Amino acid sequence: MRRVDSVRRALAEVLAVLVADEGGFGPPLTSNEEGLVLLTEAIEAAGLKPGVSGAIAVDVAATHFYRQERYRWAAGGGDYEASKLVQVLETWAQRYPLVSLEDGLAEDDWWAGAYSMIGWGSVCRF
Repeated sequence: MRRVDSVRRALAEVLAVLVADEGGFGPPLTSNEEGLVLLTEAIEAAGLKPGVSGAIAVDVAATHFYRQERYRWAAGGGDYEASKLVQVLETWAQRYPLVSLEDGLAEDDWWAGAYSMIGWGSVCRF
């Protein structure tokens, strides 16, 4: 808990914005990846080593932006087929200290869900 609190405090200094309810941060971001950049910076600012003593778990909640067999993000204008979204998530898992990506694909996108499970074990939990 101490590490979580130190990262939260460092993130508050990096962002200087606290607008969401329940103590969450809701900064205006230009892309989804920018959030990962800021979280990684906060881990470092808290004196932790990304991927070793501090890591990130993300609930993508892809079902919420899955329409007509495509994944459409509001932030950053992403509009992807499942295979491309999986590539984006794989890139993030390699680039940032991600240990878990929850709901990376829509609940009813079964084929893509099966495809996405291949090769993730060594990178992070998907």
